[in-house]
Amino acid sequence: MSTRRRRATTRATAAPFLDLMIKSGEIATASAMTIFHRTLMMSGADTSALTAAERREFARMYTEKMQAAMESGQIIAAEMLRLNQQLMTLAWSQSVSNAMALTSMLSGHNPGSAFAAQTQFMNTAARQVAESGQKIVAATTRAATRGLTPIHTAASANARRLGRPKR
Repeated sequence: MSTRRRRATTRATAAPFLDLMIKSGEIATASAMTIFHRTLMMSGADTSALTAAERREFARMYTEKMQAAMESGQIIAAEMLRLNQQLMTLAWSQSVSNAMALTSMLSGHNPGSAFAAQTQFMNTAARQVAESGQKIVAATTRAATRGLTPIHTAASANARRLGRPKR
């Protein structure tokens, strides 16, 4: 494999991981800020003297988490369905490729042509396995990143809203 192709493959494989790492880091930061602000609110809260805004904020905690989790689950389920379809297509195409290679090996007129067909089959199979592995890893990483989007959106919105100075 040429150096240029190897770099392009590495970049294409690494990009989904970087997106996932960045999104996870942003969620962790936003969550820490939200937890800090809400903990301050709770520590100074006298439940009998809550303002309407504090009551809304406390009620919002549960519903926004449930909504983000449900949206995330739906996105991941759709991504897994798409991935399953891609895997079935990949398996079918590799099965057809393997059948053609086997036919080529069996139809060799002499041991040399059968050996050449077998060598070509093994090289093709090894390349397909490597490419398939990269595709699967990239697809599952993208699914995880997309699944985190609703959680990221909610956590970031909370951190922005709670971080604003009170008027």
